[in-house]
Amino acid sequence: MDPAVLAAIAAFVGPIIALAGVLGSQAITNRRERTRLEQERELKRLELEAQRHQQLRAERLKAYIELATISATVPTDKPFDFLDTKAALSRIELVAASESVVNAADELEGETLRARMRARELVKEGVELAEDKALWEHFWEAERKRAVFIDVAREDLTQ
Repeated sequence: MDPAVLAAIAAFVGPIIALAGVLGSQAITNRRERTRLEQERELKRLELEAQRHQQLRAERLKAYIELATISATVPTDKPFDFLDTKAALSRIELVAASESVVNAADELEGETLRARMRARELVKEGVELAEDKALWEHFWEAERKRAVFIDVAREDLTQ
Protein backbone atom coordinates (compact mmCIF):
# COMPACT_ATOMS: atom_id res chain seq x y z
CA MET A 1 0.00 0.00 0.00
CA ASP A 2 1.16 3.46 -0.80
CA PRO A 3 2.57 5.39 2.19
CA ALA A 4 0.55 8.45 1.22
CA VAL A 5 -2.70 6.43 1.38
CA LEU A 6 -1.67 5.01 4.75
CA ALA A 7 -0.93 8.51 6.03
CA ALA A 8 -4.32 9.73 4.78
CA ILE A 9 -6.12 6.79 6.39
CA ALA A 10 -4.22 7.32 9.68
CA ALA A 11 -5.04 11.02 9.59
CA PHE A 12 -8.71 10.19 9.06
CA VAL A 13 -9.00 7.24 11.50
CA GLY A 14 -7.06 8.87 14.37
CA PRO A 15 -9.60 11.59 15.11
CA ILE A 16 -12.48 9.09 14.77
CA ILE A 17 -10.86 6.82 17.38
CA ALA A 18 -10.25 9.82 19.63
CA LEU A 19 -13.85 10.98 19.17
CA ALA A 20 -15.14 7.47 19.97
CA GLY A 21 -13.00 7.45 23.12
CA VAL A 22 -14.37 10.82 24.24
CA LEU A 23 -17.98 9.83 23.51
CA GLY A 24 -17.54 6.49 25.28
CA SER A 25 -16.01 8.19 28.28
CA GLN A 26 -18.83 10.73 28.35
CA ALA A 27 -21.47 7.98 28.15
CA ILE A 28 -19.88 6.14 31.06
CA THR A 29 -19.71 9.37 33.08
CA ASN A 30 -23.36 10.17 32.29
CA ARG A 31 -24.50 6.69 33.31
CA ARG A 32 -22.52 6.94 36.54
CA GLU A 33 -24.02 10.38 37.29
CA ARG A 34 -27.55 9.15 36.52
CA THR A 35 -27.05 6.20 38.89
CA ARG A 36 -25.71 8.53 41.59
CA LEU A 37 -28.70 10.87 41.23
CA GLU A 38 -31.15 7.95 41.38
CA GLN A 39 -29.47 6.70 44.55
CA GLU A 40 -29.63 10.19 46.08
CA ARG A 41 -33.35 10.47 45.23
CA GLU A 42 -34.05 7.05 46.74
CA LEU A 43 -32.11 7.96 49.88
CA LYS A 44 -34.03 11.24 50.19
CA ARG A 45 -37.33 9.39 49.70
CA LEU A 46 -36.39 6.93 52.44
CA GLU A 47 -35.37 9.76 54.76
CA LEU A 48 -38.69 11.57 54.17
CA GLU A 49 -40.61 8.34 54.74
CA ALA A 50 -38.74 7.75 58.00
CA GLN A 51 -39.48 11.33 59.11
CA ARG A 52 -43.17 10.90 58.23
CA HIS A 53 -43.27 7.61 60.15
CA GLN A 54 -41.67 9.25 63.19
CA GLN A 55 -44.09 12.20 62.99
CA LEU A 56 -47.11 9.88 62.80
CA ARG A 57 -45.77 7.86 65.72
CA ALA A 58 -45.34 11.07 67.75
CA GLU A 59 -48.91 12.12 66.90
CA ARG A 60 -50.24 8.71 67.92
CA LEU A 61 -48.30 8.82 71.19
CA LYS A 62 -49.67 12.28 71.96
CA ALA A 63 -53.26 11.19 71.23
CA TYR A 64 -52.88 8.00 73.29
CA ILE A 65 -51.43 9.91 76.25
CA GLU A 66 -54.26 12.43 76.04
CA LEU A 67 -57.01 9.81 76.36
CA ALA A 68 -55.11 7.88 79.03
CA THR A 69 -54.71 11.07 81.07
CA ILE A 70 -58.30 12.23 80.64
CA SER A 71 -59.66 8.81 81.59
CA ALA A 72 -57.61 8.66 84.77
CA THR A 73 -59.72 11.34 86.46
CA VAL A 74 -63.39 12.02 86.92
CA PRO A 75 -63.95 15.73 87.51
CA THR A 76 -67.16 16.36 89.42
CA ASP A 77 -66.95 20.10 89.86
CA LYS A 78 -68.38 21.16 86.50
CA PRO A 79 -71.42 20.25 84.43
CA PHE A 80 -71.35 17.08 82.42
CA ASP A 81 -68.83 17.63 79.66
CA PHE A 82 -67.86 14.94 77.20
CA LEU A 83 -66.05 17.08 74.64
CA ASP A 84 -62.60 16.35 76.05
CA THR A 85 -63.07 12.58 75.81
CA LYS A 86 -64.76 12.80 72.41
CA ALA A 87 -61.96 15.02 71.08
CA ALA A 88 -59.31 12.60 72.35
CA LEU A 89 -61.17 9.64 70.83
CA SER A 90 -61.52 11.48 67.52
CA ARG A 91 -57.79 12.16 67.39
CA ILE A 92 -57.10 8.50 68.04
CA GLU A 93 -59.52 7.50 65.29
CA LEU A 94 -57.56 9.73 62.91
CA VAL A 95 -54.02 8.65 63.78
CA ALA A 96 -54.27 5.09 65.11
CA ALA A 97 -52.47 2.47 63.08
CA SER A 98 -54.74 -0.39 64.13
CA GLU A 99 -58.43 -1.00 64.63
CA SER A 100 -57.75 -2.68 67.99
CA VAL A 101 -56.46 0.65 69.38
CA VAL A 102 -59.57 2.46 68.18
CA ASN A 103 -61.82 -0.21 69.73
CA ALA A 104 -59.97 -0.13 73.07
CA ALA A 105 -60.07 3.69 73.06
CA ASP A 106 -63.79 3.68 72.30
CA GLU A 107 -64.49 1.29 75.19
CA LEU A 108 -62.35 3.35 77.56
CA GLU A 109 -64.00 6.59 76.49
CA GLY A 110 -67.48 5.09 77.00
CA GLU A 111 -66.73 3.78 80.47
CA THR A 112 -65.07 7.07 81.44
CA LEU A 113 -68.22 8.90 80.43
CA ARG A 114 -70.40 6.50 82.44
CA ALA A 115 -68.25 7.06 85.52
CA ARG A 116 -68.40 10.83 85.01
CA MET A 117 -72.18 10.81 84.61
CA ARG A 118 -72.64 8.72 87.76
CA ALA A 119 -70.28 10.93 89.78
CA ARG A 120 -72.03 14.10 88.69
CA GLU A 121 -75.44 12.62 89.52
CA LEU A 122 -74.19 11.82 93.02
CA VAL A 123 -72.76 15.32 93.44
CA LYS A 124 -76.10 16.85 92.40
CA GLU A 125 -77.89 14.61 94.89
CA GLY A 126 -75.38 15.47 97.62
CA VAL A 127 -74.33 11.83 98.06
CA GLU A 128 -70.78 11.04 99.19
CA LEU A 129 -68.91 9.59 96.21
CA ALA A 130 -66.92 7.11 98.26
CA GLU A 131 -70.13 5.46 99.46
CA ASP A 132 -71.62 4.65 96.05
CA LYS A 133 -70.97 1.08 94.93
CA ALA A 134 -72.06 1.71 91.32
CA LEU A 135 -69.59 4.56 90.99
CA TRP A 136 -66.76 2.37 92.24
CA GLU A 137 -67.75 -0.31 89.73
CA HIS A 138 -67.50 2.28 86.96
CA PHE A 139 -64.11 3.42 88.29
CA TRP A 140 -62.73 -0.12 88.36
CA GLU A 141 -64.14 -0.96 84.95
CA ALA A 142 -62.71 2.24 83.50
CA GLU A 143 -59.37 1.42 85.08
CA ARG A 144 -59.47 -2.10 83.59
CA LYS A 145 -60.30 -0.69 80.15
CA ARG A 146 -57.60 1.92 80.56
CA ALA A 147 -55.02 -0.83 81.20
CA VAL A 148 -56.21 -2.70 78.09
CA PHE A 149 -56.03 0.50 76.04
CA ILE A 150 -52.51 1.24 77.25
CA ASP A 151 -51.35 -2.30 76.41
CA VAL A 152 -52.85 -2.14 72.92
CA ALA A 153 -51.50 1.39 72.35
CA ARG A 154 -48.03 0.33 73.52
CA GLU A 155 -48.09 -2.59 71.09
CA ASP A 156 -49.25 -0.27 68.30
CA LEU A 157 -46.37 2.13 68.96
CA THR A 158 -43.76 -0.63 68.69
CA GLN A 159 -44.85 -1.56 65.17
